[in-house]
Amino acid sequence: MMRPDHFLILDNLSGVMQKVRVVLGILLFLMLKSCNDFFPTTGEPVTVTTRKTPQGVIRQLMRSYTNRRIDLFEDLLPVTGTFRFYISPSFAEVYSTRSGVTYEPEIDRYYYVRGFNYYYWGQNEELSRHRNLFRQADKIEFIEPITIQETRYTVKQCSSLVSDTINAEILVTTGELVISLGEDTYRTSIDKQVFYLERDHQGLWVIRDWFDLSSN
Repeated sequence: MMRPDHFLILDNLSGVMQKVRVVLGILLFLMLKSCNDFFPTTGEPVTVTTRKTPQGVIRQLMRSYTNRRIDLFEDLLPVTGTFRFYISPSFAEVYSTRSGVTYEPEIDRYYYVRGFNYYYWGQNEELSRHRNLFRQADKIEFIEPITIQETRYTVKQCSSLVSDTINAEILVTTGELVISLGEDTYRTSIDKQVFYLERDHQGLWVIRDWFDLSSN
């Protein structure tokens, strides 16, 4: 997310294109194609005001894609490096043997995510994929904006009179993304995604976990 979806996978080893998720597909393809560092283009500075609300996090996520700015994207992740991207169970067999992918047998602390046998990669791997995507894509746009369907909050009771919201879980199910790579254009509808947010040391929201729950 923003990472949205039902994406397109480019299999550059066999020359076969099959439809899947951009983040699990195009990002992997670009990562394999080049490992050069990416330095973001100069533009408007990162602003923390968008992260004051969970909705603002999603807006900044979309802006990081459309502006192809790794600084905006990295600003959405924990400074502690604890971010995890969970691969859709539909693609688990494909990615389970990839380097840097970790197995988690059971998911039980979320509202919108249930089940067993999840695989994930961490923050460094996620940033590497996005550096390559943003560097190599000529254009990224949401022809239909990502829409938040539901948001649930976890509240911590600090005292009998004071409570604090410490987590937010966002369910996303709609949107459409277009990525231009040279003469090729890839268009995909966004499928089910879940973002689990926490507050950083400034009290602003960051993405702790990102689940791709697309089915095909």
